[in-house]
Amino acid sequence: MPQEKLKVEYTHDIGVVKEAWLALENTNSIPVYQKYDWVNQWYNHMIVKNSSNQHVQPIFLSVFRSEKVVVILPLCIIRNKGIRFLSWLADEHCNYQGALFDSDFLRGLNKSDFQKLWLQIEGLLPKFDVLWLRNQVLNINGTESPFRWIDQHTSPNSGHQLVFKHHNWDELLIELRSKSTRKRMRNEESRLSREGELSWKRVSDQVEVEFYLNELFDQREQRFKLLGIDLESNVSLYKDFYLKLLTSSVNEPTPFVYMMVVELDQFVLATMLLAESGNMTYLLINSMTSSKYHKWSPGDYLIRLTLQEGCMKQSELIDFGVSEDSNYKTAWCNTKLEMFETIKGQGWLGKGIALLIRNGSLLKRKVKQSPKLWSFYCSFRSGDFRRWLKK
Repeated sequence: MPQEKLKVEYTHDIGVVKEAWLALENTNSIPVYQKYDWVNQWYNHMIVKNSSNQHVQPIFLSVFRSEKVVVILPLCIIRNKGIRFLSWLADEHCNYQGALFDSDFLRGLNKSDFQKLWLQIEGLLPKFDVLWLRNQVLNINGTESPFRWIDQHTSPNSGHQLVFKHHNWDELLIELRSKSTRKRMRNEESRLSREGELSWKRVSDQVEVEFYLNELFDQREQRFKLLGIDLESNVSLYKDFYLKLLTSSVNEPTPFVYMMVVELDQFVLATMLLAESGNMTYLLINSMTSSKYHKWSPGDYLIRLTLQEGCMKQSELIDFGVSEDSNYKTAWCNTKLEMFETIKGQGWLGKGIALLIRNGSLLKRKVKQSPKLWSFYCSFRSGDFRRWLKK
């Protein structure tokens, strides 16, 4: 791959790269978080129309080979306390971050050529102090990510997926859950049914979408309070962002973002926000009631319904997102994705900040990977020390 054939351009306007972005998206498998509709909504709603986010400068880089765009990098420079960070755009709410690659170009890319390309890219970018690219997958469409050649550090969190080896739901349930667990789930479902009319649905009406999304965030707020977790100060912006995604998608023949809910006599027991990219399904946000019905696990019931639907649709996988090893994720998933971060400083200040970030990420990972340390942290966060000490 001759280096001289590559040309790099950048813009602050996502509309300039729309045509090339959609061309890459339509011919290459990408996570839902890198779809144009997702990033464009974030760009317009969370940056352009959000006065409190003026410290974020979006940068969209296009790499051309023979007049064809083969890479798009959605980046941004974030100014925080005088430090300029170069990061992936929308990284606060993107589980899997990275560039969009033409698969053929990616397969032919070697270490030397990519490092030369990155130097070319850095020469075009505004000045920054720290390169901090989070939540990157090691493998992109069967090829290792070239960003590991810049700098590679293990991410504190991992990705969790259920990869369908077959689509027989009864057999899959036996493979994933023990006999005693399956019996408990049947008893919980039966107990909920005795309380009233138990039903579930995929939300397909714009008015309903707003109602159920409000329920989702209300339920999350109640659950977080019980756990001693403070919600983000700009949670209303995130809610509006998801509402924009839902309302723009709900009337499409195949919506790429949608909601599923479980109700008992029209009382909302559990909600889930999902997205689709190709034959992959992504669980974005879920919630469950904090009422007396909580003890019968309506959230788990909704997950089972989602997995059953995945079997019916012949999905390739269902992605449960990036986080610590939550009980429901480890229970339902058969694949764990190790993630990495690229952390590199420029100048004495940037190098010092990068070292602090790397050490902080390492400590975070140790805590999250240790059941005892993570249990202690969760108990400390919620103020429930006695529960931890009794273990």
